[in-house]
Amino acid sequence: MPNTTITVTLTKSFFSIEDEGVGIETEKLQEIFKLYKRSSNLAGGFGVGLSIVKQICDEFGIKVEVTSELGKGSLFILFWPTQSVVG
Repeated sequence: MPNTTITVTLTKSFFSIEDEGVGIETEKLQEIFKLYKRSSNLAGGFGVGLSIVKQICDEFGIKVEVTSELGKGSLFILFWPTQSVVG
């Protein structure tokens, strides 16, 4: 969407991306991580990007959370795994 904001945040605990896009229906939120699944046909794509992201996150123990509201946008947060230090 033109003239909207995308906010990217990186901390020691997480990485997040928030947009002011079209949003994703609640019932489709878990399906968007499946190969070839798309939340809508409004934009191009093949439905592989989020599947790849999820596979990488699973491999490295990164927790992925997504919230979205139709007409308002989406928020994706990747939480880094906690590492315990043995002393």
